[in-house]
Amino acid sequence: VIGGRTAIPEPPAHGNVLDQADVLSDDDERVLNQRIDERNAHTDGARVAILTIDGVDGDWEDWTRDAAESWGIGDKGKDNGVLIAVDTDERVTRIEVADGARETFTDDDASAVTENVLEPALEDDHYAQGLTDATRAIYDDVQGISSPGKEQGFWEKNALYLALGTILFLLGVAVGVRFLVYFCMGGGHGHVQSLILASSLMMIGFQTITIG
Repeated sequence: VIGGRTAIPEPPAHGNVLDQADVLSDDDERVLNQRIDERNAHTDGARVAILTIDGVDGDWEDWTRDAAESWGIGDKGKDNGVLIAVDTDERVTRIEVADGARETFTDDDASAVTENVLEPALEDDHYAQGLTDATRAIYDDVQGISSPGKEQGFWEKNALYLALGTILFLLGVAVGVRFLVYFCMGGGHGHVQSLILASSLMMIGFQTITIG
């Protein structure tokens, strides 16, 4: 602690992971480093680094921002670094995104990954899984791949139910119209089954839409 504030550790001598909190096994670190290297080979939109620490004195947001700047994460001249920071003592997390990386991975994206991917895993002490999933989500966002970190909208989440329900409902309406045509022509008494089918299709379609 320097001046009432936890000193920022030196970046890892090798790889992209510094586990000062000692919550990752050697194999966990190896796998994380390997996956980061693999994703880096396919994009220069972001360069992810990971830091875990067991307690920070001082403002967490300021500390993680300073840590990201001190480490100099990313490619020279591209400012594309992304730091995933975890304080295991206070159970707080933060994803710091450099200006260059924000072109494809915004602060809103970072918040979504933190809230929907990282924090739920860490609540159950699944540090390796949470950090692995968060890393994957970041690179998926950067590369334009669907990410578990982003909340889907209502229409996106329920598109299948809505489409199927609408089709069934409209099919029921069509069968019902057919019945009415025959009924008006004096032949409705022989097509009661059409009325039953129409009612059933419309009911099933409505229920399917409601489930969605």
